[in-house]
Amino acid sequence: MNNNYIANRSKGKMKSDILKIGAMAKADKALGNHVIDATIGVFLNDDKSINTVPAVIDNLNNNVTKNVGYAPITGYPAFKEGLLKWYLKDQYEKRINEYYIPFGATLGGTGALSIAFNIFLDPSQVVLLPSIMWGNYKLIAKKAGLKHDTYQLFNSEGNFNITNLCTKIEEYSGSQSNILIVLNDPCQNPTGYSLSDEEHLRLIKKLNKLSEKVNITVIYDIAYLDYDGNNKQVHRIFNNLFNNEIKFLPVFAASCSKVFGMYGFRVGAIFTFVKDEELASNITSAIESQIRGTYSSPNGPALSCLGNALLGEDIDKLSNEIYTNTLTLKVRTTYFIDKLNEANIKHLPYKSGFFVCLPCSDAYDICEKLKEQHTYLIPIADDIVRIAVCSLNISEIDELVMVLKEVM
Repeated sequence: MNNNYIANRSKGKMKSDILKIGAMAKADKALGNHVIDATIGVFLNDDKSINTVPAVIDNLNNNVTKNVGYAPITGYPAFKEGLLKWYLKDQYEKRINEYYIPFGATLGGTGALSIAFNIFLDPSQVVLLPSIMWGNYKLIAKKAGLKHDTYQLFNSEGNFNITNLCTKIEEYSGSQSNILIVLNDPCQNPTGYSLSDEEHLRLIKKLNKLSEKVNITVIYDIAYLDYDGNNKQVHRIFNNLFNNEIKFLPVFAASCSKVFGMYGFRVGAIFTFVKDEELASNITSAIESQIRGTYSSPNGPALSCLGNALLGEDIDKLSNEIYTNTLTLKVRTTYFIDKLNEANIKHLPYKSGFFVCLPCSDAYDICEKLKEQHTYLIPIADDIVRIAVCSLNISEIDELVMVLKEVM
């Protein structure tokens, strides 16, 4: 006996555990120290309370105990309708008549990604991830039995590296009949980068060409979508896809945590738009099978409440509340970027979103030195530090920049 009860596929530790570092910050604060905690990707108000959407909270308060039974495998129809109407706005009727829309309610955006990794590739195949990424992608891939490779996120001009991504697709098209790509856009975690329309349209054109030789699925991780631009309009990412011929499969991994403030309720969705009925049926069956074989059914009460809120009479109020939140975050991140520039502290290309990244010589060493000053950031690679600006108020930003200038 060797007392080794853990299967090989479940072994391994994450080099940088965001939740663990966040817990260290909380423990430090509990000792009475003044702490700057920019670890967890949660949008906090200036008073450090969680930023929520009152219209959603009201619906939860009034209805969360009214529907505590098991939800359907892929969620309630009202949730699907409400979420698609939220994303598609005045295009909703047009798009549901043009496309079949396979859809599944999931346990957060993580659940949507996990399902996608399991249904679009076979074990031991390679999923293409961005070189700078949310580290959980690699863990999700591992648990799905996949290998991963990375495409360079930025080119030498600091723009999205379409050329390198296409090179990677061509490299694997000879050994895989299906190619799976993760594109965390807009408001990429952790850089805050968003593709421009011109970049996205060029990417679509390139992917269409490559799709003549191999099946390509692009997972658009849109967890932060509403923090990019005006949430009252259909986001350009949908318009760019709908207004052009698409020869690859676009799949959307949505999260209701960041925008609707439902972090702990674990609500998300996976969906796509296809014109082939058989393909739509096969994708739906695959989603149902994955859900049934993992968590059985999604969070019924939360789905029911959010569906009610998105289809209710207060939708304009809800939309205005979210728009106000996006403006608050924009003011905060713009201030932070300006302060970094004033201090001559370099940052990776940033457009919008929760996070900003700083390139450095030794991220782990820098983060350890910052802990000595009760400041907690996340080393996401050997040479990159991630800062969750979403969780900082203006005074903390001023303090953080001063500490960074001293340590870096």
